[in-house]
Amino acid sequence: MLVGDRLGFETTYPAPRQELDLVDPSARIGLQTAADQGLGVSRTEAGIAAAAAVLDSLACSVDLTRDALEVTNLATLAAVVAAGAAHRTESRGCHRRADFPHTDEAWRVRLVATLSKDGVNLSSIPLSPKSTLAEDLQWGPDVTSQLTLPDVNVSADVVARGAGTLAGVPIAAAVAYIYAAQCGVDVVVDTYLTDGTRVEPQDIVMTVTGPVKCLLTAERTLLNILCQLSGVATATAAWVDALEGTPTRVRDTRKTVPGLRIAQKYAVRCGGGVNHRMGLGDAALIKDNHVAACGSVSEAFRRVRDAHPDLPIEVECDSVHQVREAIDAGATFILLDNMQPADMARAVDLASPLGVLTEASGGLTLPSAQMVGATGVDFVAVGAITHSTKVLDLAFDVRPLG
Repeated sequence: MLVGDRLGFETTYPAPRQELDLVDPSARIGLQTAADQGLGVSRTEAGIAAAAAVLDSLACSVDLTRDALEVTNLATLAAVVAAGAAHRTESRGCHRRADFPHTDEAWRVRLVATLSKDGVNLSSIPLSPKSTLAEDLQWGPDVTSQLTLPDVNVSADVVARGAGTLAGVPIAAAVAYIYAAQCGVDVVVDTYLTDGTRVEPQDIVMTVTGPVKCLLTAERTLLNILCQLSGVATATAAWVDALEGTPTRVRDTRKTVPGLRIAQKYAVRCGGGVNHRMGLGDAALIKDNHVAACGSVSEAFRRVRDAHPDLPIEVECDSVHQVREAIDAGATFILLDNMQPADMARAVDLASPLGVLTEASGGLTLPSAQMVGATGVDFVAVGAITHSTKVLDLAFDVRPLG
């Protein structure tokens, strides 16, 4: 499933070639052989890796020809398949991982693959339109619409009432299609603006055409998703704008609305932000309570690193002294907690020459963004963009009949 370039946030696999390069047509046989051997019905980690290595080594062509375009397309699709196969550690359907022969219900998700200059980005569909519709319909049908509306087709425009940044447009469209299928009717969704687009009042995002009873029953679910996620994207974009001209990028946190973490982190990407860890197991964050329990920053870091040497580890420090201790212990990512800009700058001066990344957190505001960015920190962590954001005002306007 391929969609726009905003839907990647969980995992990135290296690009098989440089952006805009074309694969030499002579590589077709080698490409097909690698895909047959490593990406067929039965797969292994080693076979997938071998196929990915072939894709990474494909010769490039400077000539724009039909054959070059065809082979480049094959290589691109193969890269997406390889990334998805490597990421999904289970067997499902007709595809079997010999090293993971069993089906894992935790993997009952759709993976969305997108391409960027960094490679193939993978994510899962962030919301279930069926479950969100069920919230409205679990107590019975939409009695108001069923008893008051005629059996006619109409068109309704999703219109921006305020300025902001869109997120969740494909999910909102899916709500209309899924509810129409449940009703046994047809709808058409014309999408004019995509996720990541900045909108102004009166901009039309999409038009939904179909039976009026179906449309108005799905309206609130469609808007709930689109307004909430666009609110997160809008808040993120405000931070991106506030940090413009500095090397600093805004990241989210785990302070998300329960049940909406993946969706909200997706919206952060739509707004131009960067995702922090998805949960507690994909990266370690050593905080003050962990340090207190272990007795020191270095001891807490040692325990995590010894047990999980390949896991990304970020260490929270509230003083320049702790920053030195964390760096001496081997930390490569430091969270600067509630530091004043002068101390942040000193911490960055210690960390940056050694390739150690830094992230500011605590008490951050938009008016102070430039001052914080001027210290040279790599990231700012802002929980408010997910836990305290204002929804983007969008309306569902039915066009007059006739």
